[in-house]
Amino acid sequence: MERIGTLVGPYRVRHLLGTGGMGQVFSAVHEHLQQEVALKLLLPETAANPQLVARFLQEGKALGACRRIPP
Repeated sequence: MERIGTLVGPYRVRHLLGTGGMGQVFSAVHEHLQQEVALKLLLPETAANPQLVARFLQEGKALGACRRIPP
């Protein structure tokens, strides 16, 4: 699954950071805000499994609840 250089919503995928059982994590940048992010995308076989999608969404909620601590 080649995603480098493609747009996912407002994010331009830069490079692959890692691959796991459920998906892949990419370095990406918001096209308009120039904000760098880590973008996790589900693998197609994972996206077809409702239980794994629910787990993925729960993980996203947990990460969204975290606050960045300034250095």
